[in-house]
Amino acid sequence: MPDPNIFDPNDENVDLGDYIVTLTLENGGDTDFIISAIFPCGDLDYVALIPREQAESDEPVDIYLYRYTEDENGEPIFGNIEDDAEYMKAAAEFDRLATEYQKSQNK
Repeated sequence: MPDPNIFDPNDENVDLGDYIVTLTLENGGDTDFIISAIFPCGDLDYVALIPREQAESDEPVDIYLYRYTEDENGEPIFGNIEDDAEYMKAAAEFDRLATEYQKSQNK
């Protein structure tokens, strides 16, 4: 499992191109997302995504959570979280990690 990694899209030392993925949503449209975090929760790994158009806003952003795995070539695979209890558990872990990250940035 990866170490928890919180990504700050406003960090000027980071190349956004390394963190952008394009997903086709249920409505059939393609949307660019920035990977905000890849983190373990229980026995599974998850990824938190922020729509790219919201990433540089000072307003609250939408967070999309998916299961995260990699294929044999190391390419990411995002899977839907079908179970509400699993989603709530992953969301709580992401909130905890994001809160820790924010506290560390405010020191």
